[in-house]
Amino acid sequence: MRARLARGLTVLLVESHLWVALAATGLTLFAQSFLGLPLAWYPAALVFASTMLIYEVDELFDRVRSSSAAHVRRHPWRGLACAGLYAVAVAFCLIAAPASVRYLVGCGAVPCLLYGAPVACFKGARLRALPGVKPFFVTAALTVAAIGVPSMWVVSPPQSGSIALLAMCLFGITLCNVTIFDLRDLDQDAHQSISTIPVILGVTGTRRFCLAVCAGLLCLLVTTSSLAGSSPVIALACAVGATALYCGALPTNSGRLTYAIAVDGVPVLLGLSILS
Repeated sequence: MRARLARGLTVLLVESHLWVALAATGLTLFAQSFLGLPLAWYPAALVFASTMLIYEVDELFDRVRSSSAAHVRRHPWRGLACAGLYAVAVAFCLIAAPASVRYLVGCGAVPCLLYGAPVACFKGARLRALPGVKPFFVTAALTVAAIGVPSMWVVSPPQSGSIALLAMCLFGITLCNVTIFDLRDLDQDAHQSISTIPVILGVTGTRRFCLAVCAGLLCLLVTTSSLAGSSPVIALACAVGATALYCGALPTNSGRLTYAIAVDGVPVLLGLSILS
């Protein structure tokens, strides 16, 4: 019974990409709170739908490359239907969005949707498999979306200092998130000659790298934040602490559900912190 429940949650949250999309949404909601923006659901909905669309398109590329891949479980028409549904949701949100948000999404759409596509000039290698691309591409895309979409949705943008501080913190938290997921896939990536941070630094070196990033973020929050002691900064500091905890203690042989709940659970909780 317990195994069936775990399997069901894995399919519902992890294999559907629902949990990682909720994580991206959590970052967006928290960004609104941290920057003092009015809570608006359209920016969060746009980031959620865009994240789901990107993962669905990525899976379609996976199906084209290998119909026997372990993650290819659904019928092709279901993948196309889901991608179409999320594309409609993105379009619906963009209709309500200011022109600046449309430009931002338009500029980011092409590289994000082609993230899993083979690149002809690199002998058919996928963009995400190129050395150094995956961690920094994903981190930058999520940081820009989480901060840029809600900031550009309002008439009066927030102060640049607050944006810079939040951007550095979310970039660091997301970089640790992506890197720890790569740590679980270390052997597979090394076998495929994909140069991720864990492949270069090894298990111990990767954990130290992530812990150093977290330490730097805590120092940044303590020394530069004019909002020290405010609820958003406290929540951000707790998120950095939780990130450091899983970076140092989460076993790499944990199940997919445990891994996803622990790692992507941090930005989900960060989004829920706006309710306090």
